[in-house]
Amino acid sequence: MRAMNADGTVMSDEDKRKEQPAFTYEGVSRPIFGGYYEYIASYVDDLTIGSRDPDSILQYLQVRAKFKLKGSCEINYLLGCDYWRDSDGVLCSAPKQYLEKMEVEYERLFGEKPRRSRAPMDPNAHPELDQSEFLDDEQTKIYQSLIGAAQWAISLGRIDVCVHVMTLGSFRAKPRKGHMDAIKKFYGYLCRMKDATIRYRTDMPDLSDLEIQEYDWSRTVYAGSTEQYPENLPIARGNPVQQLSYVDANLYHDMLSGKAVTAILHMLNQTPID
Repeated sequence: MRAMNADGTVMSDEDKRKEQPAFTYEGVSRPIFGGYYEYIASYVDDLTIGSRDPDSILQYLQVRAKFKLKGSCEINYLLGCDYWRDSDGVLCSAPKQYLEKMEVEYERLFGEKPRRSRAPMDPNAHPELDQSEFLDDEQTKIYQSLIGAAQWAISLGRIDVCVHVMTLGSFRAKPRKGHMDAIKKFYGYLCRMKDATIRYRTDMPDLSDLEIQEYDWSRTVYAGSTEQYPENLPIARGNPVQQLSYVDANLYHDMLSGKAVTAILHMLNQTPID
């Protein structure tokens, strides 16, 4: 994130701290921040702009920066993920079109649609104990391709299957027939649950029933410690944000190595982000 002057140079720290910094170009003048930060995210040649006034940013990019933009509109599709607003006006995202393409590719590879499944894996599955025959080179490539597609689905928001893909992905170098059967079942779950959606709810969560435990650190190695903050923190703008993290672990996830798996879900206000 960078704040820019009208001539394209990076805004100085002193300018950033002014209450109403503004840029002017081609007769357009407005505050850069206006009480909040603006974001421009880029992925190769795709731009995603977070602003209350995106039109003025687009005008700058086209008029002053001479960018040739193919088209611009409220976000509805990006990198395989669909975006829309529900009946309450809340922004939502789900990789529906991407999952449809995954189903088409599955049908091309196996000559049939995946059998719908209610769960991504059997609850007591331990693929590390599988003793079925190894896949040949061609089938191994297919298995690796299926895993890669599932990993991108996670990047697009299907965090509900992260542990399952991690588990099956650990065998991609030398998968067995049982692992292929497991990934087929996994695809059946994804195709059945295409509508799983993330809603970007920005309201503060209700933590009134949360009991916060107080600890006495005076007799530990942490006694007297203070939290350190970066010296160049930008000024806080916009509405407050509450960060919550939910942590769980599956002890003895791998029966052969004895390794456990830890899962952490990060929330900003009422929205899962990672």
